[in-house]
Amino acid sequence: MYFQRKLLLLCIFVSSSVIALRCYEGTVALDSIDKTNEKECGGISTYCLQHIDKSKNVIKRSCSSFSDEHNMEERCPMTGCHWQSSKETFCCCQFDLCNEWKSDGTEFKAGETRKPSAISSKPRNVTMNDKATITQAPAKLERKDSEIKLD
Repeated sequence: MYFQRKLLLLCIFVSSSVIALRCYEGTVALDSIDKTNEKECGGISTYCLQHIDKSKNVIKRSCSSFSDEHNMEERCPMTGCHWQSSKETFCCCQFDLCNEWKSDGTEFKAGETRKPSAISSKPRNVTMNDKATITQAPAKLERKDSEIKLD
């Protein structure tokens, strides 16, 4: 019985981590082409969201929250962007990394966005103490047929 309970818990954990939705999360300026970071959503999230707020000049991308899930049919009757007011548009979708629309609610085309910068934009000062080692692959050895002995 103890083994079965552990096995059941393991199956639940593995299945929940396998089916977890991944969404873009973060806030960017309305006219930005920068991607936001990817996030693995919690078990309650079944939607990726994007809120376009023209009054604040921002786009906010996120996983759906518990409160979002309860009024999702009203806010988002189908996948895509839905006009809420002259200043707000609400977008939703239900597959991995799908919440990346432009400020006008249209989708980005391939190559139209930039990944979040993980590299500092400042130049790095290189000193003579910085060392790099280069290793060469060993020379390829050739086999001679005369070295093979068949008995």
